[in-house]
Amino acid sequence: MSIRNKYNAKKASRVVGKETYTFDSKAEAKHFDKLYLLLKAGTITELKLQPKYKLTESYTLKCNFTKNKKTTVSAMTYTPDFSYKRAGMHIVDEVKGKVTVDYRMRLKLFLAIAKDKYQIDEFNEIIGSSEKSYHL
Repeated sequence: MSIRNKYNAKKASRVVGKETYTFDSKAEAKHFDKLYLLLKAGTITELKLQPKYKLTESYTLKCNFTKNKKTTVSAMTYTPDFSYKRAGMHIVDEVKGKVTVDYRMRLKLFLAIAKDKYQIDEFNEIIGSSEKSYHL
């Protein structure tokens, strides 16, 4: 029985050396295959899977529903599929089958801070057979 995620995408795995990587979709695994070939060829370096970027810090608010009259709002993060370096440029790739409101909101926040906070030079969004590149 194959495992599917909440958007009905079929998970896919890749074995590289002694490591097994599981991806949320076949499209994401296929993109990894492409990036891994580029890594082995020396075209890209520092390939990372599921890197985390903090979009906001956590903070505390006064409230009327806790014993100590305070509540903490957790930090918001964005976890794209891949990041790597090519010709000295820091690049982030996101592979999507279904675009959600949550993804669009996080993407907008990420693009607003990516260049200054994380020195991201390019963001690639792969949705189906369509690819968009944002040069920051």
